[in-house]
Amino acid sequence: MTGQENAINSEELERACYFMEKSGIDFALLTSLENVTYVSGYEVPLHVGPIAAFSTMQPLVLSLINVKERMGCLIAVDAYMDKAKKQSWFKHFASFEAFDSFAAVDSEMSYVGAIRQVIQEMGLVQFKGTLGIEFATLPAIIEKRISFTANDRCCS
Repeated sequence: MTGQENAINSEELERACYFMEKSGIDFALLTSLENVTYVSGYEVPLHVGPIAAFSTMQPLVLSLINVKERMGCLIAVDAYMDKAKKQSWFKHFASFEAFDSFAAVDSEMSYVGAIRQVIQEMGLVQFKGTLGIEFATLPAIIEKRISFTANDRCCS
């Protein structure tokens, strides 16, 4: 993960973390344009044009939030990364490839790889706690890799 090491948290991120913490959420995977924009400060563009048309990966921008640490990582398609780094107040970023006019790209592997990298770097691999997710916008490829037990609970 790379980014602006001296960035400060926003009121929006603080507010979101406060309410997630009150709900018992330790980490959150945000996938809706509205929520990613709110917590990160990056105005997520609507997914149109070649990147959206040729990519099977939706959404093209996600955010993983560590509620206790009040920090997040913005995960975005490489075409959006420069602007995301300029607009976001997050310190951490990861990118994936979705489309290239001149070279074959395995967008699914790149997408999953970027998310897996962030999950590992943020310490979620062996973490025991509650991961909040947005089911309405959660990509099926990620959903396949998340398993739930009878003790899990869902907040909407």
